[in-house]
Order: sequence, then structure tokens, then C-alpha cells
Amino acid sequence: MTSENPQKQTRRRRAVEWLKDILIVLLACSAVYLTVRSQFYTGLSQSGWLAQLFGPEDSGEADRILRVDVAEAVQPARLSVCLEGEPVKRYGAQYDAAQTQQDFNAFRDFFQEALATAQPPKAVSDLQWRKALQRPGIYLDLLGKVPMSALCQWMGEGEGNPNLSGQVRCLALVRSGDGAAADLYYKNEEDGLYYACATSVAYEGYFARALAQYADNGVRFAYELEEEYYRALDGEVMVGQEAVRPKGCQRTAPLNMADSSSRAALEKALSFRGTDYQVPGEWVVREEDTLRLSQDGTVTFEAEENGKTARYPIESPEGVPSLTQSIETARRLAARGVDVWCGSVESAGRLYLDQVLPLEEETGWEILFQYSIDGIPVRLQKGYAARFVVKEGQIAAYELVLRCYEETGETTLVLRELQAAAALRALNPNGRMELSLCYEEEGNEVKAGWVAG
Repeated sequence: MTSENPQKQTRRRRAVEWLKDILIVLLACSAVYLTVRSQFYTGLSQSGWLAQLFGPEDSGEADRILRVDVAEAVQPARLSVCLEGEPVKRYGAQYDAAQTQQDFNAFRDFFQEALATAQPPKAVSDLQWRKALQRPGIYLDLLGKVPMSALCQWMGEGEGNPNLSGQVRCLALVRSGDGAAADLYYKNEEDGLYYACATSVAYEGYFARALAQYADNGVRFAYELEEEYYRALDGEVMVGQEAVRPKGCQRTAPLNMADSSSRAALEKALSFRGTDYQVPGEWVVREEDTLRLSQDGTVTFEAEENGKTARYPIESPEGVPSLTQSIETARRLAARGVDVWCGSVESAGRLYLDQVLPLEEETGWEILFQYSIDGIPVRLQKGYAARFVVKEGQIAAYELVLRCYEETGETTLVLRELQAAAALRALNPNGRMELSLCYEEEGNEVKAGWVAG
């Protein structure tokens, strides 16, 4: 039996190696394509010109909207932990975003389970609410009014709870009356009433041990303090033993709007790619829809009424966009604008959902966002940092007030709560008002002070 020609063997090996090389190149090209594609879909997928590049077949963005980082969507302004024992012992944190977020993270899973398993709510009185806050448990006061549907989906990785509705800012998870489980209490900002729900969260075990990690630091609610001195304050105002010293900040404008390349970067981030032109006080881009940019960072958008395609569609795997998907699409768009406006500067300001309002004459929502600095809201002259109009499955209009804030390294002196309460009593002897810290712009300075509302 004769052996195969050595030259034929060499040619065969070369052919095999050549085929291997081709296969490796094809696999590498495929990997590069998928990587680039995923990068293009990191933000608002299928909006504007990005959709024209890769088509509408990728529906992953809508799923990701329901699985956002809870820390981005839900920001606690203040938090307290009520401990076992009498008289009341309480730990509290406020006006410190890092600390309140860290404390919230320690209880996130308990709130996730509570929201997912909450039974139909029952209305309770103001007195029952306050007594509940004195049971072992945790209280949250969120920045802004958050729709319950969105809160459940953000906390539950896309899962909702049909038993819960309305908008919420204050909520608490506390030991139930029999001590076996934990009940969810909250105030519905739409009707102003308090509600309680039974949940499947067991009190004994992990929840009780998590509470036991905290120690009393002297924080109390105003209704737990002497009536004579704090009667002008809403009961849930938290008062600490130490004076609040908010950070000093200033407003900066890193992006030079007079520079065409800077404007182009902002326009691209907002899914526009045309050429702008200048009119008194602003620059305008028209691509059926209209985008207007002002030197002070104000950006407005209006969709063409009879436009062929939606520039900012609200993507949804179900076909009908939910409120949660609308909120998150709007937030990401606003965040894109802020990122470009701040450039390489890391802003101290964070966007948060302020409230959602139904449109008066049409089906849809008006979604408002604000800025916060270290857990303290920033009050702008317009009344919002971003305003979106969502209808017919798309963002039909918006206005962004782009801001970049930098810390000065100093702190601001403000009155103690006792003195602020005395001032409120003089202004409103027979009423109760909420007292909270806010930043306000005075030119380029951003000053903190007490605001009653």
C-alpha cells in the first residue's frame, strides 16, 4: 500500500489552516459587530438616527428600562430606623446622600418583598400612622413623588403589584401588631390619606437582625418632641441632635454653546444630526421636529405633529408603553443632556423624579424632574430641571434646564430646626408646615436654606 504524496498532504494542511483562518476572522467580525451594536443601544434604543443604523428588531432596551439601577431611580431624602424598646429609640440620616443610600441598600430586599407581596391596602388615620412609625422598622422619605406602579417595578425588577396605586413619597416597613410579620405603611400623595398593607416579610430573623445593626443617634420626629417648641412643624419633620451643615456649591457652565462643535455634541446626544442656525438668543435645528438651544443651557424640543416617525418612541415589549417605561426613557434623555453639558466635570447634581401629572385634555403624562445635591433638592426658577410631555407612545415635547454644580469645599451655616420652627410659628401661629433644606441659585452661587411648604 502506497503512502499519500507528501506534496498533497502539505496542500491539504494549508487548505485546512486557511479555512480555520477564515473562520476565526468571521467570528472576530461577528464579535466586533455585536459589541458595537450593544454600545449603540446603551442609551435610548431605536430613537432618531440610531434606529436607521440597526433597525427596530432589538427590543432589549424596553426590558432594561424595567431593570434600572434602583439607586438611579429611587433616591431617599431621609431615612430612619426605629429600634426595639421604650421610650422610642431612633437612628436617622438626612441631607447626606451617600449615607442615606447606604442605609437604604441595607433594607432594599425587604422593601422589594414588601412591595411585591403587599395585600390590598386599608386606610388608616394620622394617629395610626404615627404609632406605626414608633414600632421597630424603617421609614423612608423619598425625593419626589413616585408612582407606586413605577416603584414596584423598579424595586421588583419589572414585576408590579396591582394592589398598590397612587403616588408615594413617605413609606415605612414596620413590625406588625402580632410581631410575626412586617406591615407596609405609606401616604398616597394623590388623596393625602395613609394606608397599611399586610406583607409576607417575616419580622423575626433577618429583618429584626438588620434593624439591630443600628444605634440610637438622637434623631426624632417633630411630633415626638415638645409641642410648645415644634408645633409649627409637620409631624414627620426629622430633627437631629447636631446642626445641619450643607455643602457649599457653585454653578458652572463647562460647555461653550458659542462653539459649533460643542453644540453638535449636545445635538447628537439628543438624536439630532442636522445643521443648526442662529436666531436671537438661541440656536435652532429643524429635522421635521424642532430643537432649540440657549446659551444658558435651556433646551426645548417639539415633535412635528404629522411627523412620519417618532424621534423618541417609548419602547415596550408589550406594545403599549407603561408609565414606568415613559419615566425611564425621559430620565435617560435628560441625563444624556446633562452629561454633555458637564463634559469632563463630574457634577454634584443628580436628577430625580419630582412628580407625574396626567395631561388635562389628552391621554398621556407630564413628567417633571429636579436636581438634588447631596440629597437636598435644588429649586430652579422654572420650577423644574426637566419637563417631558409623553403621549401617543412617544415624547412629544420637552424642556431641559441643563446645570452643572461643583462643590466649593466649604460648608453653609443654617439655623437649627428649633430656631426655624420659632420663625414659622411667628408666620403661621395656628398651622403646621413641612420644613426642609433646599438649594437655590443666586447667580452662579448655590445657597442652602430652610424652606417651608
